[in-house]
Amino acid sequence: MLAHFPEIRGRHRVLDIGAGGGILGLILLYRHQSAIERVTGVEVQPELAELARLNIRVNGYMNQFEVITGSVTDHLGLCEKKCYSLVVCNPPYYQIGDGRNSGNRQRLRATRRLDSSLHSFVAAARSTLCIDGAAYFIYPAHLVMELCEVLKRHDVSVFRQQFIYPYPEAMNPVRVLIGATRRATVTAITHPPRYLYTRRGGEECHWLHRCYQP
Repeated sequence: MLAHFPEIRGRHRVLDIGAGGGILGLILLYRHQSAIERVTGVEVQPELAELARLNIRVNGYMNQFEVITGSVTDHLGLCEKKCYSLVVCNPPYYQIGDGRNSGNRQRLRATRRLDSSLHSFVAAARSTLCIDGAAYFIYPAHLVMELCEVLKRHDVSVFRQQFIYPYPEAMNPVRVLIGATRRATVTAITHPPRYLYTRRGGEECHWLHRCYQP
């Protein structure tokens, strides 16, 4: 969902903060190859960084996609400042002890704030984003105010948002997609909600199904 949310116009240098296995950068390159100059991924877990490099090789994007192994808190030494026009980020959102803990160590680190805080991810996005660029986040919908408050503290303005519901009859959204910019004067647009399934227990909605199509 996050990879399909940005509006791609012109040529972009992309930074994926917390790249995991590289899926966001790979989708962006596959969907918009002529518009993506280069993708840089930053991933703290060495195993996942190696998996991302393998995925990049298998898909033939070695000349356009590089992965740096390191913590987001080291971003100033790892990435060039203010030179990325598109930043994508799926930050860890649970505090330690919240929800069910996964038995998978990599998944636990990817979803719990073991290494860095949300402030670290937003600060990294702001410092690497060019003035006319945009940063895109996906976050649990019930924590949207937390994300917006952290963005505001770092002088990053929300200009797009869209809530994702499990199905049309659901009372509460499950995720929110946020587009943000360093520009101070922007008007935020709230897009109509999206639904993952046509009904409770039903099939995937057409837009989500289309995201997986070649």
